[in-house]
Amino acid sequence: GNYEVTVETPVMPSIPEIDELPSYSKAMTDCVQVTEITGGLLVLSDGCYRGCITVSGNISITGGGSGKTVLFCDDVNARAVIDIKENSEANISKVTLSGLTRGVFIEKESVVFIDETVISEATKGGVNVCGGESECGSKLVIKNSVIENIIPENGTEISYGISMGPGTLSVEDSVLHGFNSFGIALWGENEDQSIVAEIKNTLISDIYGGQREYEGHAVYAEGGTILSIAGSKINDSSATFIYFSSDVTDVVLNLSD
Repeated sequence: GNYEVTVETPVMPSIPEIDELPSYSKAMTDCVQVTEITGGLLVLSDGCYRGCITVSGNISITGGGSGKTVLFCDDVNARAVIDIKENSEANISKVTLSGLTRGVFIEKESVVFIDETVISEATKGGVNVCGGESECGSKLVIKNSVIENIIPENGTEISYGISMGPGTLSVEDSVLHGFNSFGIALWGENEDQSIVAEIKNTLISDIYGGQREYEGHAVYAEGGTILSIAGSKINDSSATFIYFSSDVTDVVLNLSD
């Protein structure tokens, strides 16, 4: 039969308004030192806390609000402001994370919930899940949060919002902007080591790199990936909005308003 193809400019869905979350903007000269935490409940009042937290087991970390409570890690050798070990569960809410390293690092077989939190002016990455390891199996849920203005790492110039190994990712009602490399990267492998990712009502913008293959992408995927994007907006990405590596074979992409 005869088919008519009409080329039109794609229209991005309008994103519902997301409440702004203020990051901590006060001076950090009078920060209180945080001791190492391994489990339980950590409630932080308003103010600045200097140090890096290691989580082994189950923990809930909550502050007085992202504009009122900040955790600042000043150790360049630490993996993250909050470093979550294997087989742990963490709930992080109402804080700002910043420092000379990533915001959050998550090892395999862990479950992490991040809510009403700002990760701002951390170094290299906002959240890293499994650091490229196989057999990750972790779950990350981010809601009502902001990851912004991640400082590129010296030498590699890598900076990103979320780097996810095989497992489950959900990002909802959030904003990610200001990265050199990518907003979200999905490092899946085969069918047994795939990623199921959902991005809902979220803005991803201002990805400014483009010198390397993995730079300048709002969403970058390799390996087995099932990706659903709904009611979200992507703009100001220097290379592509959504990029799937050329050697990907097991990919499912669902887009909806």
